[in-house]
Amino acid sequence: DPNAPQLVRMVKPLASLHDWVLDLLREHPDQPALEQICKTLKMLIDIPLSTPLVQ
Repeated sequence: DPNAPQLVRMVKPLASLHDWVLDLLREHPDQPALEQICKTLKMLIDIPLSTPLVQ
């Protein structure tokens, strides 16, 4: 059961958060936690719209 509307709604806030964390990572490149947060956010942003979400 695809939930495209829910996925679309999450992309914009996650993209903003990803950009903010990338800025922090540029200021503090020695922080592995920031790198992991960026990877996780990117993974969430890249979820295909056809993916069913668990309810």
